[in-house]
Amino acid sequence: MIKLRRVALLVALSAATSFAVPVTWTLSGVAFADGGTASGSFVYDADTGLYSSFNITTTTGSARTGATYHFGTNIYAPGYSLMVTVGSGDLTGTPALYLVFSSILTNAGGTIPLLLGMDPDTTSSEDSCINATCDNAAPPERLVTAGSVTTNPVSATPVPPTWILALIGLMIVSVTATLMKANHAS
Repeated sequence: MIKLRRVALLVALSAATSFAVPVTWTLSGVAFADGGTASGSFVYDADTGLYSSFNITTTTGSARTGATYHFGTNIYAPGYSLMVTVGSGDLTGTPALYLVFSSILTNAGGTIPLLLGMDPDTTSSEDSCINATCDNAAPPERLVTAGSVTTNPVSATPVPPTWILALIGLMIVSVTATLMKANHAS
């Protein structure tokens, strides 16, 4: 009986801590200086720091043609994302979309404005990869002049705090123990 309680308690506590959910972020109102726009989404998991599920399309403007982004590079940080149009190989000359966020993305979601400005190193932009690993930009370049990322309402479902889940687990263990004790006494 004591063994069963310990096992149930461990299961309840471990289940309470395994509910992290990556968040789908959707581009909103993203516009480039040359008249082009960007739309689509990507997934970011703040617990692991990983981006995935890229699906972003840019439209043609006066400085560059549009592109579709389904891949990210290995240059990641919580404050920005770099997307490219091909998944492997030499990236030299391929389109690249840099999104620089005004604050760190979290699993809590919300709306985060993109950083705007005139400095291509700290501003969201679309350009081309200058080398095989796409660690720098090459023209033609266009800067983002407006926009933000926001959570997809479906992916931003609140997760109960760990202490609530642990409390529910302890209540289940207690009820089970009481029923087993009553059953054993019969």
